[in-house]
Amino acid sequence: MDKRKLKLCGKLIACCVAFILVLSTGLASKAAIFFMTSSMGQVLKELYPGGRHRYAREKDLIQHVERFACWMWSLLFSIAVPELFSFLHSLHIFLSRRDCWTRPRLVDFTIVFLFETAQVVGMPCYLVSFCRAFRWYMAF
Repeated sequence: MDKRKLKLCGKLIACCVAFILVLSTGLASKAAIFFMTSSMGQVLKELYPGGRHRYAREKDLIQHVERFACWMWSLLFSIAVPELFSFLHSLHIFLSRRDCWTRPRLVDFTIVFLFETAQVVGMPCYLVSFCRAFRWYMAF
């Protein structure tokens, strides 16, 4: 093999490994979020089977509320912390590299703006449903 083909094979292998790593970490992230949301739902099902209060003792009720709150906070942090680190990284690049920043094209800006806006609007809608469930949960 000549040097050019060897270099191309190396790039192809690196791209495949990067693709597998990104895909597996993305799947693990989504699985963790689904696990947290399903665990929150299990707490509600255990506490109110068939819509009736199952626990007579206040200690059991407090324990289930604490468990639900722990899952709620873990879900919030798992969504908010990566966004915070992404913002800080972008801020660091913007403040430290003055010469390399260029104004994006209108098409690029519009696409990024629309997708980020959809995510920013979608995540609170996703979390509000659990906040409502938590309020209903706390009402009893």
